[in-house]
Amino acid sequence: MPENRIGFFTDVGASYVLPRLPGEIGTYMSLTGARLTGADAVQAGLATHLVPVDRLGEIPDLIARALLHRAPWGAVDGLLDRLAIARDAATIRQQQPEIDRCFGHDTVEEVLVALQTEDSDWSRHAAGVLAQQCPTSLKVTLKAMRRGARASFGRCMAMEYGICQTLIARPDFAEGVRAQLVDKCRQPAWQPATLAEVSDEVVARCFARRRAVHPEPREGLHAGAGIPTEIGTATAVRTEAPLPETA
Repeated sequence: MPENRIGFFTDVGASYVLPRLPGEIGTYMSLTGARLTGADAVQAGLATHLVPVDRLGEIPDLIARALLHRAPWGAVDGLLDRLAIARDAATIRQQQPEIDRCFGHDTVEEVLVALQTEDSDWSRHAAGVLAQQCPTSLKVTLKAMRRGARASFGRCMAMEYGICQTLIARPDFAEGVRAQLVDKCRQPAWQPATLAEVSDEVVARCFARRRAVHPEPREGLHAGAGIPTEIGTATAVRTEAPLPETA
């Protein structure tokens, strides 16, 4: 779901991951909601191998055999190389010069001017997609991408928590969900309706500091489901110890 189209923003760690893709590919994805093919995902660094769907079932057995023979983790790459297909179908790197020229700006308005200047089929399509998105969401998303490029993962998650709390309380979120998912009229009435009307103060409000809420782990919930607790999982990750048995 392109989040900007429902009055939301690109979340779940995207502010950390996407700015670290080559060039401005992440900015392009976050603003337009562009989807990558499997080959594109490998070229962009989001995946390591492109495996045909009819051979995916072979992967668990290959990895299990490698672990059984105590092969180093690096050997897994070699095993996957046997199943992987060529990346020649990737198109994202071919488009990257255009993407970098148009999406390497710090304001959405500048991005739109660059797309207009580029004047290609791709740039006209991208500009048309942006015209359908929530103006406030576009400005907030771009600022989150720029801040996320310089922040740790933890700070990005804290930032996204604050943005989420602000945007879900705005009328654009309910309106976007209505237009895209409920009525499916695809004609949302954004408030405000244009980029020019989105003030710096509105955008800044999404990035105001908030006290994060971290509820205490509820250990009793896990025993009945037969799954490890948060504390047990965290300990295992830190120490590389086996996960503790559940009650």
